[in-house]
Amino acid sequence: MLVMKSFFFLLVIGFSFIGAQAQEDKFLKPDFTSIENQIKDKESLFYYPELYKRYRAGDTTLTMREYRLLYYGFFFQDNYSVFNNRDSSEAVQAVLEKETPTKQDWYTLIRVEKRYLDKAPFDMRDLHLIYVAYMELKDTATANIYHDKILKIARTIMSTGDGKSEATAFYVISVAHEYDLISILGFEHTGDQKITDSKCDYIGLQANDYKVEGLYFDVKQLFREYARLLPD
Repeated sequence: MLVMKSFFFLLVIGFSFIGAQAQEDKFLKPDFTSIENQIKDKESLFYYPELYKRYRAGDTTLTMREYRLLYYGFFFQDNYSVFNNRDSSEAVQAVLEKETPTKQDWYTLIRVEKRYLDKAPFDMRDLHLIYVAYMELKDTATANIYHDKILKIARTIMSTGDGKSEATAFYVISVAHEYDLISILGFEHTGDQKITDSKCDYIGLQANDYKVEGLYFDVKQLFREYARLLPD
């Protein structure tokens, strides 16, 4: 249906891949040691449980600094998982395949997707589906809350680089977010993927107006988590 054909492209507005990128010396690569210290300090304004409570409540006043701490700070939370456990829900797929979903269908999609977001709260694809559902239900106020989350998560990732080289790779906390960002930027991937020696994930892109052949995503932190969890 149209919802899936238009996936993310309504979000491309405001994202010029070239124009939105800062110079290399303006990129803010995440300092994970500093982030961990800030979000674990109970006296800090950035204490993670309080920031996360605001995020879950749909607080649109959260700043980009707070989003950086939320997104990259999620690495240090007990419910963070490095493994991509996104699966295709039959209930959600059934709704999306309908020509004219009912109100109850959209409420079913919202309920299933919110349950998934309990485990992976920054997954842009799932946030987008909830956004679409609320728009279909004519609840634009709630839909705009999810739209705000998607834009700020995307901008958080884009603040770390432009993805055009290993030196300016995007930093992500999930492989799924690599593909989500590619869609937001209006690109399509080729299916080609490789891990570089510097622990960057390189994903090839289909021909595009910017002549960008592929994007780099820094996944060193993910490899540290793999090493911690997997036996020798």
